[in-house]
Parts: sequence; C-alpha cells; structure tokens
Amino acid sequence: TRPGLNGVWVAPDGTATLVGVRGAALRLTPTDEIIRDRTETPLVLHAVFGTADRRVAVGGSLDSAPPWTGLVLEDAR
Repeated sequence: TRPGLNGVWVAPDGTATLVGVRGAALRLTPTDEIIRDRTETPLVLHAVFGTADRRVAVGGSLDSAPPWTGLVLEDAR
C-alpha cells in the first residue's frame, strides 16, 4: 500500500518532490528514478515548495482530533 500524496513541487531541473500522509516525501527525477526521503514524522505533509537552495514541506495533525500540531520541514541543499 502506498500513502496518498497531497503536494507536488517541480524544481527547475525537472525533479518533482511529492509529499503526503504518514510523512511521505518522495523525489521523482527526470530519468524516472524514485527516491524516498526520510522525514522522521508520522504526520501528514500537506504541501511542498522550493527555491534553488532548499525545499520546504508543511503539514501537521490537521486530519485528526484537536489539539492540532503544525509541522514545517526544511531541506537545505
């Protein structure tokens, strides 16, 4: 079973970063290689964006009962 995906960002080099449930974070390269990034979180990642030198994913526990927790993950390159 694969987790659902919620957000996609495509870098200028064509690499797509995809994020989703249970902390899923994947990169799909222009050559169709799939790389799974370790996020160390079971929380949902809702969106991802990037710049030339970093990627940022946001999410949290918004899909569960309160109290809610927010999450920001940053990957500096």
